Amino acid sequence: MQQSFGKFKESKAYNFLLKISPIIMILFIIFIEHAPVYFSYFSFIRPQISLIVVFFWSVYFPESLGIFSVFLLGLLSDLLFNSVLGLSAFLFLLMYVLLSEYKNFLTNRSFSFVYVIFSFVMFCASLIKYLIMTIENNSLPPLMQEVVSYAMIMCFYPFFVYFLGKFNMYLIGRSINVDK
Repeated sequence: MQQSFGKFKESKAYNFLLKISPIIMILFIIFIEHAPVYFSYFSFIRPQISLIVVFFWSVYFPESLGIFSVFLLGLLSDLLFNSVLGLSAFLFLLMYVLLSEYKNFLTNRSFSFVYVIFSFVMFCASLIKYLIMTIENNSLPPLMQEVVSYAMIMCFYPFFVYFLGKFNMYLIGRSINVDK
């Protein structure tokens, strides 16, 4: 059994799976975050969890994503969320381009350092989203919605990094440095 899996790891199908797994994972998260789930009072809060996954792949393995696929995933997110068309695409692209440029600076850092960078990036993304939604609606959207979404994303980040790191270790055999 182990020998046949070793042959599979050397196959073209496995290499294709490695290339599309980040895209499939982001796509899956986009569909999950746009599922019609309602929690009475909190139904208006929809944190954009896909930003966590885009952040992870952009920092640790930007070669697994492409700029075109990041753009298309952002557009799909906008279409599903009924949001300003291009807003998520812009945020995904901005995050991907900036983080892939600083990949070498971030990959060998401690989890707490990357978490601080993540919090700053998410704050900027939330601010950009809030400002664009303000311009689009010609009025101020509820600030509490964005604050709670930001707090939820900050709480979810460690769990997603742990899961994505384990997934990456299982699928690719490369680990990320989050233990410092």
